[in-house]
Amino acid sequence: MPRIEARNLSVEYPIFNAGSMLLRNALIAAGTGGTISRGVKNIVTVKALDGATFTIEEGDRVGLVGHNGAGKSTLLRVLGGIYSPTSGNLRVNGRTAGIFALGAGLDGELTGYENIVRMGMLLGLRKAEALQMLPDVEAFTELVAAGKIRHWGVSNFDVADLEELESLPGGKNVASDQVLYNVTRRGIEFELLPRTRAKDINVMAYTPIEQGRILGNTALREVARRHNVSPAQIALAWTIRSAGVVSIPRSGSPAHTRENAAAAGIELTDRDLQEIDRAFAPPKKSRPLEML
Repeated sequence: MPRIEARNLSVEYPIFNAGSMLLRNALIAAGTGGTISRGVKNIVTVKALDGATFTIEEGDRVGLVGHNGAGKSTLLRVLGGIYSPTSGNLRVNGRTAGIFALGAGLDGELTGYENIVRMGMLLGLRKAEALQMLPDVEAFTELVAAGKIRHWGVSNFDVADLEELESLPGGKNVASDQVLYNVTRRGIEFELLPRTRAKDINVMAYTPIEQGRILGNTALREVARRHNVSPAQIALAWTIRSAGVVSIPRSGSPAHTRENAAAAGIELTDRDLQEIDRAFAPPKKSRPLEML
């Protein structure tokens, strides 16, 4: 999960040609917030950031308020990896990108497409990635605007892919991510599924019964017996047991379609879920996205 954790962050700038500490410097320091002092070898330093401690979780919105010299821009540059802290610890889980001007990356001499690609690169995309994804995003956006589709989605996008998509104009309008998900393919539960839920992106689970290979599993058969349904229906019910996930099983007949649809009415108990977890352990660490 994206997270920024700072503990006692401090940044000091050396001023090698400052000369003597004049009264004017002291007054400026008092008025703007930077602490001026003499450090090693009598070098004058300005402490622009002093002991900042905070945690930012996914979904948080943070505003920095302070007068000139309070350390706002310095802190942002530290978070963006532009500056290194003089002391303290910073832990960033995910990717950061800093933009310090509203027009950053925009050039009046370039076309709209060229500016979009430049902005994508400024936000961390490689040029080839921005160019590859841009036409698809534009096409889907135009279809929505024309009323021909309501929403659009992607397939086999992991967390990094979704972050890249969201950095493109219109990319945040993605509605679904189709990925491999069933009781034997639970890797998305560790990182991808929490992120899609936080962003209100539906996960579309394909191959929910693992092409039939799981239907002989003892745990699934026992849970199915208690509910008087088939193991396949239990496997389907498991994939859609919580919000944010839909399942797309194959069907070869109307009767099979009705059987699949009936899985939506199965309510798995805590006992059912515990037995399935014992048979198919949930992930304990991040895994590469699986595909078939």
